[in-house]
Amino acid sequence: MNMTRALCSDSMAPIRDRLRYIHGLPIVHSASYVCGQPPKHRFQMGKFRGVFNRLVKDKVVQPRLQVLEPSQISKELAGMAHSKEYVDRFFRGETNADEQRRTGFKWTHGLCSRVRFECGGTLLAAMVCLERGLAASTGGGTHHAGPDYGSGYCLLNDLSITCSVLLSLGLVSKVLIVDLDVHQGDGTALMFHNNPAVFTFSMHCQKNFPFRKQASDLDI
Repeated sequence: MNMTRALCSDSMAPIRDRLRYIHGLPIVHSASYVCGQPPKHRFQMGKFRGVFNRLVKDKVVQPRLQVLEPSQISKELAGMAHSKEYVDRFFRGETNADEQRRTGFKWTHGLCSRVRFECGGTLLAAMVCLERGLAASTGGGTHHAGPDYGSGYCLLNDLSITCSVLLSLGLVSKVLIVDLDVHQGDGTALMFHNNPAVFTFSMHCQKNFPFRKQASDLDI
């Protein structure tokens, strides 16, 4: 399903149609949440596949009954949260060496594809929530990416993109972001600073990355 077309047509029909075959808690997952990376890279990308496989093995998740495959986020939707200039350069692989060093990744086509699937997964999970009340994605949480930059293994901010899309389309009027990672959701806080439609809450360790914190609506 093309998410951009489905959303811009102001219709939830494609999602409702897919949900007819989903029973129990909807789980958004894609094998494309993982891409190739250099050996011994510090970011343990295999966790996305590993957690899903463990849940399947323990019979917590039944793929044929619960799993939905996301599509990649488009430039148009990513640009609702990030600057269009940054999105365009990231999609084309034109971020410079310093920008890439800040993210912890060297740009590759596979990395860009993975990020787009991950952001598409968070958006799909949110859309499913509007229909079912609850859903989960096995990827996402890229809360360090800011309006025009990536940081700390986060290239695009899936939470900010999802909130911006839902608000722009009038599908929601208020959003609460609860971030319980050990690191502050600094990119998300910055992107929604002084936006009354989005309340950002971050509970994190004080003395760690990012060393320069942003002001969430509530930080603990």
